[in-house]
Amino acid sequence: MNPNPFNFYPSKWKDANSSYLLLILLFLSLMIASVLTSFSMLLAHKIWGFSIKELPELSGRLAEHNVLRCMQMLQLFSSIGLFMLPPIAFIFITKLRYFSTTTLPKLSVAVVGVILMWSFLPIINFSAEWNASLQLPGYFDSIMQWIHEKEREASIVATGFLKMETIIDLLISLLIIAIIPAIGEELLFRGTVQPLLNKAFNNPHLAIWGAAFVFSFIHFQFLGFLPRFLIGGFLGYLFYWSGSIWLPILVHFVNNATAVIIYYLYQQEYIFHTTDELGTGNFKLIEVGSSVLLVAIGLRFIFLKTIQMSKQNKLSN
Repeated sequence: MNPNPFNFYPSKWKDANSSYLLLILLFLSLMIASVLTSFSMLLAHKIWGFSIKELPELSGRLAEHNVLRCMQMLQLFSSIGLFMLPPIAFIFITKLRYFSTTTLPKLSVAVVGVILMWSFLPIINFSAEWNASLQLPGYFDSIMQWIHEKEREASIVATGFLKMETIIDLLISLLIIAIIPAIGEELLFRGTVQPLLNKAFNNPHLAIWGAAFVFSFIHFQFLGFLPRFLIGGFLGYLFYWSGSIWLPILVHFVNNATAVIIYYLYQQEYIFHTTDELGTGNFKLIEVGSSVLLVAIGLRFIFLKTIQMSKQNKLSN
């Protein structure tokens, strides 16, 4: 499996309690996100003239071009500050690095990983449909109301961001929805949180699903918690078995970019269906069953390929 991540280079933090290291990472995320969010707000005022008091109301005005660009800029800085920079700052401060940027997955493993992500879509859509249909008991009505309100707000922003009329719009959406989240979220959750949890639990499977839970929870979209949780687990096993952070980054990017490109083609009337229909139509049981089978076979292939590579590396050494 993966080499010991604590052996990249010596550090006085090597034997530190994982809970303490997670608190440091959390503090860095909140601090950097706050700084970059404040900076982006100042930019919004400087470039478009929006005051800080106006910003929370802009999500309802995404049809206006300047509002859309402002919100996209705010989202960009928020994602960089919350996800991408904290693990880098964590490495700089603690001298602990749990992933290698020089370890690349084999081409066959990368191709299988991408195909698996596409094969996973029926499971994602089916679990999303089931998740959205869940209802809490009556005494949780206020919580359910809050959850639905947050989901409505997120849906409005997503719809606005995915309204793409030109190639420039498509490229901006790919940057904000696919490139930055894929790099930032994988560096944070798979590249840093997952190994820290593994150190705490001494169990890679608990670490993988623990990181997946945090990954899904932090989005605060609970009607889509289950599919995001499953995606997080899937990406976690890709990182654990391959030993390469680039594999989950690639697969995460492909997942998000596929959705963006499909929506663009749909809006331009080049296609007449989206991938949202997979796993939710009349043949959903067949589609989901086939998806489970393909994903299981593919993960088994990656697992065996990793073992084979480990044996070859030992022999060569």
